[in-house]
Formats: sequence, C-alpha cells, structure tokens
Amino acid sequence: MRIISEEVYGIPPENVIGSHGSTVFESRNGKGAILRKPGNIVANDRAGKPVGIDLHIGRRPSLQIMINHDDPTREYAYAEKDNVSLNAAKKNGWQIVSMKNDWRRIFQDPQR
Repeated sequence: MRIISEEVYGIPPENVIGSHGSTVFESRNGKGAILRKPGNIVANDRAGKPVGIDLHIGRRPSLQIMINHDDPTREYAYAEKDNVSLNAAKKNGWQIVSMKNDWRRIFQDPQR
C-alpha cells in the first residue's frame, strides 16, 4: 500500500499504517544498506491492527472509523461471514463509512 498510496490516494507513505516488514542494516561494498528480511514485524490484521497503530503513532487514535468495503462496482465488496468487524464497530460507537454510499470517488477516473 505504501508504494502506491501517494500516487493513487495523495497520501504520503509515512502516513500509511499497515503491515511492517522486517529489515536489517548491513554494510555492502563500504556503503550502508537497509535490506528486507522474510517475515513481518507487524501484520495489519486482527490483533496486529492496534499493534501497528501503536507502533506508528505511539498512542490511542482519537478517531475510530470502520471502512465498509461494500461497493463491488467501484472497488471490491467483501465482509466477514458473521460481520464481526461491523458489529464491533456498532457496539463500540465507531463511525462506519460505506464506500458505496459515502465515497464520491474511490479511484481516479483515468479518462479525465
């Protein structure tokens, strides 16, 4: 996501909270290099989501939003079978944003 976030959404990669891959610093031919290692420090799924937020911003977020991916025409529609995430959002008073009903634009129109 970070690779395309600025070009597609106008969001700088340092402002994207998500999975964090594992890296290591090595000296190669007298120059420092940061290399990616297999595996993740944080996987942006389930319990990894709040851990990633804490790692990135270091505090509890002030705005809690659940994005409902419910627009199969302009994006992908997917949900858990039991709607556990949407039910948790409703129970905890989080703002639910529908891609279908609340977003005027999801991807930039390439014809413009």
